Amino acid sequence: MSAFNSVIKSRDSFMSKWKRQTQEGDVLSRVTARRFIDIFKAAEPVVNFDAALYFKLVEKVVVFKDRLVVNLLDGSEMELETE
Repeated sequence: MSAFNSVIKSRDSFMSKWKRQTQEGDVLSRVTARRFIDIFKAAEPVVNFDAALYFKLVEKVVVFKDRLVVNLLDGSEMELETE
C-alpha cells in the first residue's frame, strides 16, 4: 500500500517516465507502461491491501530488518522504512 501511495504522490514524475517508455524500449516495457498509466491516471490512495492490484504492479519485494525495497514491473524501485 505504501508503494502504491508513494507513486500517487509522485504521479506526474512517474507519468512522464511511463509516457517515454511507451515510445521507447522493448514491447514488454511499452505494454507495462501503458498498463501503469491506465492504473494510475485516476487512482486514489489506498487504505486496504488489494492482492489483484499488487500482482499488477509488483515484481518483487526484498525485506531487510529496517526497510523494504519494492521493485515494480516498470523497473522502478522504491525503498520503504518499516515501523
